[in-house]
Amino acid sequence: MGALGVHQEQGWQSRSFTPVFRLTFSQQILEEFQRWSRLQHQNVLPLLGITTDYEQTVSLVTNWVDKGNSHDYVQDQTVDPRPLLVGIARGLQYLHNQPTIHGDVKGFNVLISDQGHPLLTDYGLSSLVNVSFSQTVSYSNSNTLRWMAPETMKSENQEMTVKGDVWAFGMIALELFTRQVPFPDKQGLHEVNKRVQEGPPDRPDNDSTISRMTDEWWSICLLCWQDQEHRPDMSGVISEIEQIGQRPPEKKDATVDNGKTQERQPAPGDAAKHPQSGCFSPILTRLARIFRSR
Repeated sequence: MGALGVHQEQGWQSRSFTPVFRLTFSQQILEEFQRWSRLQHQNVLPLLGITTDYEQTVSLVTNWVDKGNSHDYVQDQTVDPRPLLVGIARGLQYLHNQPTIHGDVKGFNVLISDQGHPLLTDYGLSSLVNVSFSQTVSYSNSNTLRWMAPETMKSENQEMTVKGDVWAFGMIALELFTRQVPFPDKQGLHEVNKRVQEGPPDRPDNDSTISRMTDEWWSICLLCWQDQEHRPDMSGVISEIEQIGQRPPEKKDATVDNGKTQERQPAPGDAAKHPQSGCFSPILTRLARIFRSR
């Protein structure tokens, strides 16, 4: 697939690809970037634009997030992963309604805002890569396969689907509860591939989850790991989460929860007050000019 890097500049970051094959842009791909720039949700990291300023890379430009990713964030055992999972579920539901398939849901692709809220990033890149290259790009990295649905691994083109994202949500739930990647005892592509196709993970013990993985949350994981035809969509998953009382209030003053100060969850309309797409059009125009001249 090529290398993925993160470049930091003052106030923003870019996540870039160094493709193994020559990346061929089309109007369809440029329109996809532009559509992503219009996504606005409190649990989705806004795309500010794209740039080719870094040699042989195409970079997605976003705001810089100091708190890092959710996998590292929950290594602090005072952090309860359940509110994070509620936000991740809502972000996925929003993406699916656009419609956009994330395609690579895992703790490393969920960043944490200054207020401690989860922000989905790197959404849609799997489908973008496959339509950008002259041949299908397979996922040969065991650190991505750990979250992948078995039917996706078995499919000829490893096509990403909404139901695949739901499976991955169950895996990221397991990851954040245990503070470990799925199947941590399996190493290497062959071992991970074989284990994923054997079926869902075993339930972790209470010590590894600090007794936070309740029967209700384990049932939600199992719901996400059903066969594809019986697997719910993210709306169904959220309904189950809300029934176990983990739905946070829409407005909340700063409080202390498990030693962590939690501020009010941004309202859905907050993002509209700070539009992020203004710098996108010049970059898009520049890219279109670059690739028309080739």
